[in-house]
Amino acid sequence: MKTNSLLRPKLAIAFALAFAFLLFGLAPEMAFGALSCRGVFTNPDRAAVFGDINQEFKHELKFDVEVPNQSHVKDQCQLGTCHLQAWVSQMEHDYQVRTGKKIELSTKYLSAYHWMMRAVQELVKKTPGVSIELGATQYDSRALILRAGVMPEGVWEPIVDFTSEPTATRLQGYLKNVIVRSKEAQAKALNNAEVMAIQLASQHEIAEIFNNVLGHVPEKFEFEGKLYNPEGFRAEQFPDLGGYLMTVTVQDNPRLKVALQSDRSQAVIEGNINLVEKTARALIDKGENVYLAYEHVSEYVDNASGVMSMKAFVQPPNSGPVSRLKRHASGIAGGGHAVQIVGYSLDPKTGRVAKWKIKNSWGEKAGHDGYYTMYRDYFRQFVRNISYYSTSKIQLPSKLEKRDSFDPAI
Repeated sequence: MKTNSLLRPKLAIAFALAFAFLLFGLAPEMAFGALSCRGVFTNPDRAAVFGDINQEFKHELKFDVEVPNQSHVKDQCQLGTCHLQAWVSQMEHDYQVRTGKKIELSTKYLSAYHWMMRAVQELVKKTPGVSIELGATQYDSRALILRAGVMPEGVWEPIVDFTSEPTATRLQGYLKNVIVRSKEAQAKALNNAEVMAIQLASQHEIAEIFNNVLGHVPEKFEFEGKLYNPEGFRAEQFPDLGGYLMTVTVQDNPRLKVALQSDRSQAVIEGNINLVEKTARALIDKGENVYLAYEHVSEYVDNASGVMSMKAFVQPPNSGPVSRLKRHASGIAGGGHAVQIVGYSLDPKTGRVAKWKIKNSWGEKAGHDGYYTMYRDYFRQFVRNISYYSTSKIQLPSKLEKRDSFDPAI
């Protein structure tokens, strides 16, 4: 049957209004009356919408086991240096356990060193694009601290706070422009000698940018009556960081056998989430902080309370996270974040860990005084790996499939 052309616009409007009725649950008289944004989107008596906090979710701040001797919560501000903050928190805790004294280390010193090194690395890359990424694995982060050394908080302060806005964004922009011009000049160079000369000149420009913002960074400083440089201070006061590093990681495919990769400085046990949970709990029971790397998925995190759980939020049907294997295969895995686990509580019915106390690096105003609570559902879905020193002497699985190459999971 053919529709009269004069009726088609009216039918289209009717279908649109009917769709509005279905989508927004409007009363028929409202759906077919005069519509307004206010009428559709503001309803004081509305039911919970997707993304709201689930009012039936029970959140408690008490933990069965907590690791004592925690230093102040760090604040990475606008920089992607969570990995450095996590290592520093662990170093400060270990120092207090070993000496009985508290210490605060300068994360700004490490952040500046890391940023400058990443800018120089980008400068010599052959790729045309420019991206100065500050994220790093626990392995690269530890290697940087071993190379840069550390210094106590208060030994040095930058001229301006380069970790906050607007300075952080401006500084990144200056560096990128220098690198782009340098790469253009390198592309036109006639030989390797010219390329190296251009790179050296650009490195000096990068160094001058940091010197202008940071001011003079002391090569030596006094601590408890003794003179140190940053490298020597790290080696003497924080020897554990240079020891053998163990990592237990979750494989995307849970059916794979537990495997071991290792070299002279570190080992990776590729296992499953049960092994990660068991190892983390054993470390905390020994009074040790645990370095944790995980996928940070903001739709399941409430920064006001620090709650991390899928069950804590109202969600649409069939919208929960897919498996690890599917997330990575489809490119929808969450961004990486590094923190410290400093406690846990057990489910009295099952005896399994119900939640973990997380020491974050977003300042004391985030979460509960800077701490978050990672519930079991989030932990088992999004945790990637944990790292600890071999001196902890945690028992490893009896059956491990050894792999020749060392290519740790991130």
